[in-house]
Amino acid sequence: MRSFLQWTAPVGALFAVAIVTDCGGSTTSTGGSDASTDSSSSSSSGSSGGSSGGSSSSGSSGGSTSSSGGSSSSSGSSSGGTGNCPTCTEPGMICCNGVDCSVDSLNDPDHCGACNVVCQGATPLCQQGKCVAPPCENDSGGGECCNGAICTGGEVCCEFEGPQDYVGCYAWDGGGPRCPPGCPACVSDRNVKRDIEPVDPQAVLDGLSRVPVATWSYKSDDRSVRHMGPMAQDFYGEFGLGNTDRAYSPIDAHGVAFAAIQALYERVQKQEARIQELERQNAELTHRAGKGR
Repeated sequence: MRSFLQWTAPVGALFAVAIVTDCGGSTTSTGGSDASTDSSSSSSSGSSGGSSGGSSSSGSSGGSTSSSGGSSSSSGSSSGGTGNCPTCTEPGMICCNGVDCSVDSLNDPDHCGACNVVCQGATPLCQQGKCVAPPCENDSGGGECCNGAICTGGEVCCEFEGPQDYVGCYAWDGGGPRCPPGCPACVSDRNVKRDIEPVDPQAVLDGLSRVPVATWSYKSDDRSVRHMGPMAQDFYGEFGLGNTDRAYSPIDAHGVAFAAIQALYERVQKQEARIQELERQNAELTHRAGKGR
């Protein structure tokens, strides 16, 4: 019975973790491909938007592009790109490359609110789909002031979407979106998935046991703010999920937690069966010993 209780404790703990984990992780990477703009869907001053301010033309995917005063903007349906763009079902995610819904229009400074809306100049931060000036609490110079941090060396001031949304510096490596996509709703509908393959829960649990978990603070956090979780590099190195080792999608973390819970449940069931068998054998031996007296 002691062994049974030892196994049920981690099951409950993991189940609690899975339930309270918010769908929008601050270190996330949903969407699989480069968010570069398909040439047929790009809008710019004096071209697709017309030669004079205020003119507009309808896009083939249901959106419209306009050009006014030399700045470009795009609005319309959830898929702003052309080509083979699917219907984007996850809130905030749009298709700008003609292939997939890999752009988070809520925080992508190159596609803020819609495809090809670039945040620059005095409003380089894309926050909730709008280009705004980043908050500044540490204007010590030497780079771009971004909340309580200074972005330097190619870092980008981004809004990180998660259980606790915050603004901070992101070390963009030149590939993929300049800011990591969030997971606004973590759509998991079977009808929007392909290549579905089952996993081995025991293998997932074994892998999870090798992922270090630590407490830490983001560099942009106040020193009093602490978080707990793995490093994206360790998570990607063990499971290979997502398209970067700099961030992981909460939906992948949920999947790992669910699989690990299933593995623990299987082990608890086996231990319970073994305990019952040992108790039966013990009762039988006790009964025999009583008859022999």
